[in-house]
Amino acid sequence: MGFASALAALAEGHCLNEDAGRAVPASPRENSFLMPKKHRISYSDFKLTANSRMRRERGEYFAVSHGPLSDSTSSNLQIACIVSKKTTARAVDRNLIKRRFRSVARNFLADPVRSTASNGVEIKKPKALIFYANKNAKTASFAEIKRDVEKLIRKSCDV
Repeated sequence: MGFASALAALAEGHCLNEDAGRAVPASPRENSFLMPKKHRISYSDFKLTANSRMRRERGEYFAVSHGPLSDSTSSNLQIACIVSKKTTARAVDRNLIKRRFRSVARNFLADPVRSTASNGVEIKKPKALIFYANKNAKTASFAEIKRDVEKLIRKSCDV
């Protein structure tokens, strides 16, 4: 593919797939920072879980509250991340922590090898996981956040 045709493909809204040497239509949500819709907690489910007694597990950078979703029609694991102003005052830092968390959670849920029953993560009932960032999450690297979040997901789904 020549430079001119690559430039024309990009102008039409395609992204270049270097492996195949051809342009592929770009998905509008491909590089999105959102959790997949089936794994997001709705506002009403969040209110129900916030008022109920949920178990809490603590990690190095996050604490997770987890419990069943009784009124939900979804059979998936639903995840949310909360980073308060008390954790870090700057919005830039709060958003960085949330983006890193969502990336780790999305990759964990999308990988069938890590999220199967053979590794201890089996979801029989709809479950809500609400992650709260600790103050030291601001200085954590992506690898440290990944290790902590995956450990907490496994721990909360085993209980």
